[in-house]
Amino acid sequence: MTQTISFSKVLVALDCTEQDNHLLKHTWSLMNVFDFASIHFLYILPEFKSKSSLSLDFSADELQFSKQEACQLLAKEIQPFFDYKKELKISLNVEHGDPQYILKESIEKYGIDLMIVGKKELEKGSGVVARRIARKINASVWFITSKANIDIEQILVPIDFSDNAYRALQFGLHFKEKKETIEIILLHLIDFPSAAFSIEKDREDLTKILKDHAQEGYEAFMQKHQLHAPDFRFEIYLKDASCTSKYIRNVAHQNEADLIIMGVKGDTNSADFDMGSIAEKMVTLEEEIPVLIVR
Repeated sequence: MTQTISFSKVLVALDCTEQDNHLLKHTWSLMNVFDFASIHFLYILPEFKSKSSLSLDFSADELQFSKQEACQLLAKEIQPFFDYKKELKISLNVEHGDPQYILKESIEKYGIDLMIVGKKELEKGSGVVARRIARKINASVWFITSKANIDIEQILVPIDFSDNAYRALQFGLHFKEKKETIEIILLHLIDFPSAAFSIEKDREDLTKILKDHAQEGYEAFMQKHQLHAPDFRFEIYLKDASCTSKYIRNVAHQNEADLIIMGVKGDTNSADFDMGSIAEKMVTLEEEIPVLIVR
């Protein structure tokens, strides 16, 4: 099995709700898999606005007091999970302002390579916020849903045989090294131009050609990265013009996946954003299965 990679510097975005406890449990579990070197906990005080759209800002003294209160509250939440691990560097910060700007600034400031953020069940605007985070943050992002399982048994990794797909697969392999019973499903989707073929035989012949080509691509991918094919379950699905992310989501639910891992390019301003845009839509659509976007 090939050498895997891991995460070192982690940012956990908290919101002072009951979701925090769920997020902390998952962070603790992931820490034991990836052996984090440091965790930076961040809470962003909301900017309240009145119905007339006038900002109701805190005074300097009130803001400082609010930050101190939030820090004390969060410290009590965090301590039971991470106090025992003395070699782990832990920091806690409370900020006030635009969440996207602060998250991006914090990731650059602390050299974060993974951000862990909670994703609540769909509510007005939540999908848009998650999608913006997926696009703007230049680090890997782990979206933990409210129904996420801590005990991971099935991992789905969509692959297009690119280096980005391989990078995503490496994190799946890291899980499997810690727990051999985990099954990694590699999903390859093929666009099938069904409207262009009216004769059944033509469709059958094209299907065989496309699947044979995909199998050859898979074998070359395995050989290039020195991977052992029996370690994975390779699935080929033919798709029509429908949304790719919906196909990935359906396959994930059919196989009762506990995690979806997707690799995208690290440059968030890149024009090559095919898999990146699919990952964005996955984050928007999926409310049950956690999604890890690897950069």
